[in-house]
Amino acid sequence: MSSTLYDITGRFAELFDAFDAINDYEPDTNADGEYIDDDGEVIADLEAYKADMLTMWFDTLEGIEGEFNEKAENVACFIKNLEREADSHELEAKEQTARAKTKRKKAEFLKKRLLQDMQAMKLKKVDMPRAKITFSEGCDRVIIDDERKFIDYAEAYNDSLINYSDPTIRKSEVKKLLDSGEKLPAVHLEKKPYITIK
Repeated sequence: MSSTLYDITGRFAELFDAFDAINDYEPDTNADGEYIDDDGEVIADLEAYKADMLTMWFDTLEGIEGEFNEKAENVACFIKNLEREADSHELEAKEQTARAKTKRKKAEFLKKRLLQDMQAMKLKKVDMPRAKITFSEGCDRVIIDDERKFIDYAEAYNDSLINYSDPTIRKSEVKKLLDSGEKLPAVHLEKKPYITIK
């Protein structure tokens, strides 16, 4: 059965725990005071025995690393493919949005032109098989002649006429101050680990 990256990572962690155990290894002794292994066999040379255990440990590590690297490579290739597809979709979406804006502008221009032509012809309605066009005076809409002047007025006499947006934090400026050693309340720097795939 194929191991997942999660399984391999778990085995990797267990292996490093085993490394500490090997270095701290103190075998039991028999009645004669000789070191014995888990099967009760006498260990003639403890240092050589530990060296053999470490050799097996490194062999296992190499195997796990190789398996992990292969799985990680497959995942990384899949990530690269997904990112390429996402880039392609984003580019396509931008192009589609740009095309849509162009079409929308053209439609608005033609609507205004048609409106002017109907006004000039004094027509209220054009009823044809493929399109029905109705002229309407429309409803009143607000046109701001001088935005600054109106805001000054509203702030002084009726601030319910304007929206105030919540302040936003300029993180780049905050980072500069923190980097320079300045202490600021309720904020800290934190590294965000990431991987780069090429």
